[in-house]
Order: sequence, then structure tokens, then C-alpha cells
Amino acid sequence: MSAATRQWEDDTQTQTVTNTVTENLMAWPGSEFRTYWRPLVSVTSISYFDEDGNQQTLDPSQYSVDAPNRKIYPAYGVTWPTTQERWDAIEIIYEAGSTQVPDIARQAILMQCDVMEELRGTTREKDAAIKAYEMLVTRYMRGSYP
Repeated sequence: MSAATRQWEDDTQTQTVTNTVTENLMAWPGSEFRTYWRPLVSVTSISYFDEDGNQQTLDPSQYSVDAPNRKIYPAYGVTWPTTQERWDAIEIIYEAGSTQVPDIARQAILMQCDVMEELRGTTREKDAAIKAYEMLVTRYMRGSYP
């Protein structure tokens, strides 16, 4: 079950339970940043290394969070600060996940368990189960599922 759940999470960039996530960036990604994991619950902190190599933490008033779309923007009239060139120039810590796993995720995870466990079925049956799982992933990622 845990392997199938992890597969779902990786395939959909979705945390099935709430977790604290840390993402590091080499540079600011333009005018907005989109978190890798969803659903975005909250942003804990955004820190960066300034040009002198000192780590600074942005005040939350310096950015706004669009949780439904997983996006973080500089606040109105604010530009992202200049950073030192390094692989971990920016660190974003946020909470992602849900207290309730969507029905489509449960269905896909159970299908994936069946595929992972099933050694006795025919190749045609396995292929059909894999295709059904992939269709659920695609439907979820398209955003047409509530």
C-alpha cells in the first residue's frame, strides 16, 4: 500500500497527508513560484542567501500566496531580492497535503496495489489495470476532478 501511495504522490505531485516540504532553488523563478507538491496548505518561510552570503528570511508581507494554484508571488510593488549564485540560494518551506484523500486517489492507489501485487493475471489484464490507473492520474492532473 505504501509503495502504491508513493507512486500516486510522485505521479500527481500530491501529498496524501500533510507534510512539511523544503524546496531549494538556484534563483528566483521570475514573477511567481509554483510549489512542486499540492495541495499547498501554507508557506512557513522563504529564506535566501543575499549577495554577501548571509541567509535572510523574507517577511511574509513581502510575498503573497495563492494556495489553490500552488503559487507564491512577490507582494504588490515588491521585487525578489538579489541572491548569491549557489544551488541553494533560495529555500522555501511549506506545508502540503490534505487531511482527506480524494476518492479518485483512493481508487487509483487501490488499482496500483492490484497491479503491483498481481503476478497471476495475464499481460492483457495488467495492461488494462495500468491504463486505468494512468487515466485516473491524467484526469486528476487535468484538474477536472473536484
